[in-house]
Amino acid sequence: ARLPWVCVYTSASAFLLRISYPVPDDGDNEEGGRVIKGKVERLVEPFGRYLLSSPRGTEIVRIRPGPTGGPASCRPGSLAMLVREGRGRHAVVLHHGLGDGAGG
Repeated sequence: ARLPWVCVYTSASAFLLRISYPVPDDGDNEEGGRVIKGKVERLVEPFGRYLLSSPRGTEIVRIRPGPTGGPASCRPGSLAMLVREGRGRHAVVLHHGLGDGAGG
């Protein structure tokens, strides 16, 4: 099975991860938590080019996904990033998804 695309970020970098994991057997249904080991199938740096060319000291403030349902639905991996570029200047940077071959 696969998780939806997962975005993880720090103040300096952002990554989209495609993670798969084995589907547990019905006999594995135990009460309480358990650890399932997954595998990162694909790693993408959606804002890498922008962040490398941005002014020194640029910080990621927040990243949010694009809408995934209804008439304003976006492609998988669509993101909006708010950055602080120094001296109180902010910018919003958009990533328009991963294309048709990326899977949802």
